[in-house]
Amino acid sequence: MREAERLALAGGLLLLVLVRPSPWSVAVVLGVSSAVLWQVGRPGAVIAAWLAAPLPFLLASTMAGWWALWPTGAPADLVTVRLTYAQGGRTLLLSALRAEACTAAAGVAVLTVSVPVAAATALRLRVPVLGVEVLVLALRVVDVAGRTLRARLRVAPMRFGAHSARARLRTSAGLAATMAAVTHHRTRRLDTMMELRGTPDWHALAAMAQPARRPVLVGIAAVLVLLGVIL
Repeated sequence: MREAERLALAGGLLLLVLVRPSPWSVAVVLGVSSAVLWQVGRPGAVIAAWLAAPLPFLLASTMAGWWALWPTGAPADLVTVRLTYAQGGRTLLLSALRAEACTAAAGVAVLTVSVPVAAATALRLRVPVLGVEVLVLALRVVDVAGRTLRARLRVAPMRFGAHSARARLRTSAGLAATMAAVTHHRTRRLDTMMELRGTPDWHALAAMAQPARRPVLVGIAAVLVLLGVIL
């Protein structure tokens, strides 16, 4: 499967889990996304780290929602309150699972599609060149932020220590205080270097990228529509 076809598959999976909010659609999207990531050779540790990234936020928000829906009221209407709590809790849990499925589908695009292919696809969709440059700039900022965070997570405990809870808190505070400034500085420096090298010819890059094959796109669309009807 070519990169442009994986990009189309990622978009279709996102649309499926958003249009058909059911546990079965969540399971299908998670399974297909994990299979695609594994098939293209992404290590299991990378897949697990990508899927685990939003879990703390989803867990905290779900628990907060359950706490807000905690049954209260007179004993006479306690049954009704409990039913409302159960329905609200089920809705919250399904929303968290859908968010996790969206993360998995986005991983198909982020972890398997290169920037030239993403730019080529945008140009084929008649996106202006300015929009393509903004897309590349956003991807560049995300990449720089990720590299900076990994480097500082490795260095921060050596500088501030991690031998106690207070030291770990100080390390986390220093990391949070400096991440934005360091990321901005490094992004500006990288942007200046790219400007000195000259603006790339996006249309030439688009011509070199392999386009998606129409039969494959039709097959992906047919399977997703069938899943949407069944699920």
